[in-house]
Amino acid sequence: MTEFKVTRELESIKTEALSAFENAKAVVIKDQESYEFQGNRLRTIKTQWSEIESKRKELSKPFQQAIKQLNDFFNEPLDVLKRAETCIKQALIKYTDQKEKERQEEERRLRIEAEKQTIKLEKKAEKQELKGQKEKAEETRIEAMAIPVPVVARKIEKVKGVTFKDIWKFRIVDINKIPRKYLIPDEKSLGEIARSAKGKVAIPGVEFYSEKSVAGARC
Repeated sequence: MTEFKVTRELESIKTEALSAFENAKAVVIKDQESYEFQGNRLRTIKTQWSEIESKRKELSKPFQQAIKQLNDFFNEPLDVLKRAETCIKQALIKYTDQKEKERQEEERRLRIEAEKQTIKLEKKAEKQELKGQKEKAEETRIEAMAIPVPVVARKIEKVKGVTFKDIWKFRIVDINKIPRKYLIPDEKSLGEIARSAKGKVAIPGVEFYSEKSVAGARC
C-alpha cells in the first residue's frame, strides 16, 4: 500500500517556504536598490515554488495512480447501482402518479354525484315552498347542506424507508417578462471582452478597468 512519509528533506522545504513568507511580510521598498533586490527575491521565490511543485507532482504520482485504479474498480458497481436506483424510483413514481390520478377521478365523480344530489334537493325545496310547505322546504334545504364533500383517501400503504417529496423547479416560458432582478449578467463574456478589448469597447452599465499584476521569471 502506498504510504506518504515526511522526510527531513521535505521538512526543510516547508521550513524554507515559511521563512520566505515571513521575510516577504516585512518587505518595504524605499529606493531603486531595494526595488531591484526584492525583484530578484521574487524570481528566487518563483524558482522555489516551481521546484516544490515538481517535487509534489513526483511524490503524488504513485498515489494518483493508486486512487485512479481504486476509482476505476468501484465506479462501475456504484454506477450500475445508481442506475438501478433510478429505474426503481421511476417505477415507484409512475405507480403513485397513476394511483393519484385514479383517486382524483373517483373523487371528481363522487363530487359530481353529490352536487347533483344537492341540486335535486334544492329544487325539491323550491317546489315545497311554492306549495306553501315552508317547514318541509327548510328540512329539505338542511338535508341538502348536510351532504358531505366527498374525499377519497390515498390507498397506497407507505413502505418503510421510502419517502416522496415534491421538488419545485422552473422553466422559462417568456424571457421578456422576467423581472430584471432575476437576470444575471454574463460575467464570463464580459471578462473575455475586458481582456481582449482592454477598455476600448463600451458597454452601457459596465465599467472596464485594469489592475496591476507582477510576473516574476524564475532564476
